[in-house]
Amino acid sequence: MKTTLLTGSAILALSASGALAADLGGSSDYYAPPAQSASYGPSGVFGDVHLSATYFGADGADDWAAELGGVVVVPFGNGWNVALEADAAYLFEAEDWVASTTGHVFYLDPAWAAGIFATITTEDMSSAGVEAAAFINNVDVIGTVEYGFEDPNFWGLTAAANLYFDPNTAVSAAVGTAWGDDDDFQVASLGVEHRFNSTPVSGFAEVGWTNVVDDAFTATAGARFVFGAAGSTLQDYNRANPF
Repeated sequence: MKTTLLTGSAILALSASGALAADLGGSSDYYAPPAQSASYGPSGVFGDVHLSATYFGADGADDWAAELGGVVVVPFGNGWNVALEADAAYLFEAEDWVASTTGHVFYLDPAWAAGIFATITTEDMSSAGVEAAAFINNVDVIGTVEYGFEDPNFWGLTAAANLYFDPNTAVSAAVGTAWGDDDDFQVASLGVEHRFNSTPVSGFAEVGWTNVVDDAFTATAGARFVFGAAGSTLQDYNRANPF
């Protein structure tokens, strides 16, 4: 899930403040097939496990991180779902572990989804917010509003989109901003993911930028393994698990 762009960037950036550090074919006329049923989404438990490596570059404070994470989504009837995601990363130059856990409750429809979420971290940060998504032909549009409870408290907004060139290939982009009493910061990312045909495995890469502490640039590469009843394509999975 992708709702915690702001919190995730802040966690990694702040946790590595001594060595600055800051998780997401075919023809261009592809369109998603129409929904076939009003009872939308998987009927059984599903999720993924993902592993990635990230390089963080900033003035005099580079770092590398390895991250392991995953999510489990449990549909519980009439379009409602509950999800729990967790990620842990080790920063090699900072010699520090950071982790976060996010819970979601959301309603899923063939054309849209909406829900609430809450995040806790090992860096004395926690937040909660609302999230919504719209599925328009071969594009997903996703937005969140988030409030951070720790000092300094902050409000955050994130907007993201997935563009599917075919059902197993997507380019994703996200931008976000957060502000509090004393400061504000921004984040942005651009990535691509491809799920290999007839397998539950996909590969992804992403570049990002944040000014949480100073200007920092990130480059990430990783792999994802999908399990359970989430469908046979990347688009199936992302639309069943949109946040």
